[in-house]
Amino acid sequence: MVPIGGFSQKQRIQDTAWAFEKILKAEISIAALLDRDFRCGEEIGELLKDGRVSVPHFHILHRKEIENFLLAPLAISKAVEQRLKERKASPSTPLVLDDAHIRSILEAILADQKSDILGQYVSNRGRFFTTRSAKDASTVVKEAIHNFETDWNDPNRRLMVSSGKKAFSALNGQLQKLAGVSITSAQVIRHLSLSEIGDFKEVLGDLDNFAKKA
Repeated sequence: MVPIGGFSQKQRIQDTAWAFEKILKAEISIAALLDRDFRCGEEIGELLKDGRVSVPHFHILHRKEIENFLLAPLAISKAVEQRLKERKASPSTPLVLDDAHIRSILEAILADQKSDILGQYVSNRGRFFTTRSAKDASTVVKEAIHNFETDWNDPNRRLMVSSGKKAFSALNGQLQKLAGVSITSAQVIRHLSLSEIGDFKEVLGDLDNFAKKA
């Protein structure tokens, strides 16, 4: 696995595949997995169509970034419970950190991101459509706001489109205050269920098949 340094460097993937095939006359198998960031659905569709011409195993997450998979209240609650057991916390420790409490903590954290995320929806949709459509700029903005509100009003989608890395870091700050512990991504992953990773299991299945054939 080779990190490419962010979505802005995605062209490197296609350039590498082209160079090996056309210049070096060598067969090389390439797979790619990129964060979605705040790109609109139309841009994601275009990127996937274009990317898969030269890299069939080209994927873009349905969530803002891979850290968003860590924003799973039940898995977080179980990870916290395990950390407290490891720390041998006193039974008298006044904690109510079940999945409902974790979700309420996350909701408060995400509320602080709301205006920034709305701005990203608007700016990214505007950037994409500037040279691709005769739509009036105000129409593009209205569409971006509508898409944002649709996502934000769905609690599960809200966890998917937020800045996962920032939210997970902020969550650990709250856990330190409440329980004196912090959790790692690996600890949360151990408690994730298939239902919590959604369609990512299909991506993992494709990448697994790719690795077996490569």
